[in-house]
Amino acid sequence: MKKYTSWITAVFCGFMSSFMMLIPFRYNEFIFDLRSVPIIYATYCWGWKAGLVSAVLPVIYRIYLGGLDPLTLWTGIAVNNILPVLICVYFFYREKIHATTYLKYTSIIWISMLTSIIYYVTGRSILGIPLLDFSQISFGKMIFTVLTLLIFTYMTNEHINNLITQAKLEHLSVYDSLTGLLNIRGFKEKAKKWLNGGKNTSYLMMADIDYFKTYNDTYGHPAGDIVLEKIGNTFRESLQDQGFVGRYGGEEFIFLIRECPNGDILQLANFIRLNVENSLFPGQETQPSGKLTVSIGVSIYSGVETLGELIQQADIALYESKQSGKNKVTLYTNNLEVQQLYSS
Repeated sequence: MKKYTSWITAVFCGFMSSFMMLIPFRYNEFIFDLRSVPIIYATYCWGWKAGLVSAVLPVIYRIYLGGLDPLTLWTGIAVNNILPVLICVYFFYREKIHATTYLKYTSIIWISMLTSIIYYVTGRSILGIPLLDFSQISFGKMIFTVLTLLIFTYMTNEHINNLITQAKLEHLSVYDSLTGLLNIRGFKEKAKKWLNGGKNTSYLMMADIDYFKTYNDTYGHPAGDIVLEKIGNTFRESLQDQGFVGRYGGEEFIFLIRECPNGDILQLANFIRLNVENSLFPGQETQPSGKLTVSIGVSIYSGVETLGELIQQADIALYESKQSGKNKVTLYTNNLEVQQLYSS
């Protein structure tokens, strides 16, 4: 039900917008109503799609009422129903809009407003060229819509900035800033949700970059950071939709495999290991093996182990891979032994 809340709210806002059309206000020759307010609210809370949905009912109702020539009718619909959505998106979602798109939005909105102002100030002509005879009703509604949006924007601007800052902080709290992968906190939160969901057999893997200290000592930490970032991308691309990976800390990474083709976790782990081994890294020829490689340990979730136990088992298997020559995959078994070694 939760995922339909935004659409239900948008439809409700559409009904409210139509209702607002029944109670217009009059100031001298101008007539306007509050139909744009529910549309603004829907766009602000749920995004531009919900805003457009909320605009559908008042548009239909306005067409049903008729009473104006087609050009004036559709101009009024654009100003009173579509423009609020565009301006609301412009103000509230500018952090997510590409700079070029943002400038286009700015140009369209301000040109439209300035053209309308010049249109009325100059007696419906620009440089002597007569313009279309839009009604004063539409102009009054447009001015009211713009003022409403500006007031609404400034009232909520601090709240929006706080939400953006909070979202950025939440992102940094669960993602590693160097690799873009989940950090250990984010990984554990996501893994616990998966394991507690009573899913089928899953697998946990630990990977460690072989001789990474040697590489860092030779080329420095900036070069080491590039290696960490590239290997993190290799891990992510190798997994695709089969699971997720996080940075455990330092040169160690941790994986949760949600599904494995034919249940052959060793084949998948070895595929990941080979993807790293076959990648090219600056200065890899100075490594003891002539390449940058990883060692991997694997544990199996049968439905009873805790996340901590799975990590401990995978770590034991990883230790065995490192001790037996590195650049290997080791599977942890239930009898606290290890089996199945892969290496080049």
